[in-house]
Amino acid sequence: MPELSDDAIRDAFAPLRRQDVAAGEIDSAIRRRGAQRRRRTGVAVTAMAAAVAVTAVAALAPFAGDDDRAPGVAALLPARAEAAIAPPATILELTLRVTGSGETANVREWSLAGDGEAMRVRRLITSGALNRPPDDEDSVVTLDRQGRVIDQRGWRPERGGTLEVLEREGGEGRPAGPSTLVTQLRAALARGDLREAGRDRLAGALYGAPCERAVLLLDPATALPRRVEVTFRESTPAGDCGAEVMQREVQTITGVRRLPATAANRGLLEVGDWPVARTGRTTIVERPAGGGAFTIHERFTPLAELPPLPELDER
Repeated sequence: MPELSDDAIRDAFAPLRRQDVAAGEIDSAIRRRGAQRRRRTGVAVTAMAAAVAVTAVAALAPFAGDDDRAPGVAALLPARAEAAIAPPATILELTLRVTGSGETANVREWSLAGDGEAMRVRRLITSGALNRPPDDEDSVVTLDRQGRVIDQRGWRPERGGTLEVLEREGGEGRPAGPSTLVTQLRAALARGDLREAGRDRLAGALYGAPCERAVLLLDPATALPRRVEVTFRESTPAGDCGAEVMQREVQTITGVRRLPATAANRGLLEVGDWPVARTGRTTIVERPAGGGAFTIHERFTPLAELPPLPELDER
């Protein structure tokens, strides 16, 4: 199958201009997906080119061509979704209502994409109002261009509020990466775990877990998620997935804003101005406990103030 050029990919997007898919976002998605594919396979071919290459099949689908979109353009839905969640020089703010395991949480996320997989994200989780000190967490994570965590900090409500920077003892000395909707969706699209499953719909796996089924309903104009439903089924000893649903999570996006990444707006990517009882560094210590088990301890070191946030790689 011949490799399609970037110009061919952009031409396929032409009928979507009326839906405010900016050329810069498309170009950014082309560069990012090409770099990710080269790192994974060593073959210089972009995932979006592969998506365009199957338009002959997509054109036969019932939803392809049933409006004024060019036949087969719907096959580019994953690429549109990726471009939408990481617009250049733009802070994306999502307000979500998350239900799962009998609990409901109000969530607000802010994200700013840099070069490669560099990104700064903030997530506020609470069961109460989003303009009040959260009863769960307010955290900020900075990723480098390889998608690795280089800084993680946050505010926790314990004892009036602990403002802390996190590190992990051993390895790279960093805690695990963020689990915001934007970072999970971006990673799933890069892995190819989410595929087109109908008009403005993606399906597959969001977290990459065994026996997971994720379905995303996207906004037809912006390709941003409107609703995300993830179910986890039991895993049998033979490695098959059973019929029983063990857990179900629903994320409903109730608000979306795109803000220019001005100096003032970047303040949204910092922990909120909540009451602080103590400030310090929390080191997560993980030790082998035998039999493949581990014990985890936290060591807190008081600090007069936290170090400044590292610069986001935006070259």
